[in-house]
Amino acid sequence: MEGTRMESRIRRTCVSLVAAFSGLVLAAAAYAEPSIEATFPSCIPNSGNSVVKVTLQPDTGWALVRVYFRATEEKMDYYMEMRALGSGSFFAVLPKPVSKTSAVEMFVIARDAEGRPVKSGPITVKVSSGCKVALTDEELRYSQNLVVGNTAVEQEPRVVDGFLCDGIVSRIDIKGALRPDEQCRRVLIAAAAGGNILIPALAVGAAGAGVLIIDKDDKEPNSPSR
Repeated sequence: MEGTRMESRIRRTCVSLVAAFSGLVLAAAAYAEPSIEATFPSCIPNSGNSVVKVTLQPDTGWALVRVYFRATEEKMDYYMEMRALGSGSFFAVLPKPVSKTSAVEMFVIARDAEGRPVKSGPITVKVSSGCKVALTDEELRYSQNLVVGNTAVEQEPRVVDGFLCDGIVSRIDIKGALRPDEQCRRVLIAAAAGGNILIPALAVGAAGAGVLIIDKDDKEPNSPSR
C-alpha cells in the first residue's frame, strides 16, 4: 500500500514537472524575438508594377506591416500597407514608376502586438524596360486599388513623386486619415479626356524644409540632403 502511494506521488510530480516545462516552452515562444524575411523584386518594369513579399515569425499577432519606398531621384518615402495571406505571409504591389525614375529604394517594417518593431534591410531595385513581372489575380486586384501612405506634410498636395497615378485611388495622410487621391483623380480624368496632363510642381524650397514623419519609433526622419 505504501509503495502504491509512493508511485502515485511520483506520477503526480512527473505530471506537474511536464506541465511546468510545457508552460516555460510556450512562454519562451511567446516572447521570442520576432523575425522577418523579405523578398524584393529583382527589377521593376518601366511604367509597370512590382511586388514585395515578406514572411514574419511568429506568423500571427502583427499590428502593422508596411513596405516603405521612394524613387531614388526623390527625397521622401511613401508606404503601402501589406496584405496578409496567412501563415505569416504578406505582400504589397508598388505603384508604377514614371519614365525618369531609374531605381526604387524600399524596405519593410513590421510591429507586433507588443509594439516591438522588426525591419528588413533597405534595397535599391533598378527600373528596366526589359523587366517583366507577372501579377497573380490577387496582386492585380491590389494594383488597381492602391492606397499610398504619406510620411511628410510636403507630400499632401502632390501626386506620388516618381510614380504614375495609374491604379492609385487613395492616400493616407500623416495623421493616418484615409482620403481619395484627388490629385491623381484629376490627372487620370485629364488623361482619359485626351487633354494636357498637369502634374502639381514640387513646392519651391521643399528640399530645405523640415520633414514631419509618422511612426517616429519605426524609422528615422528623412534628412533634407537624402
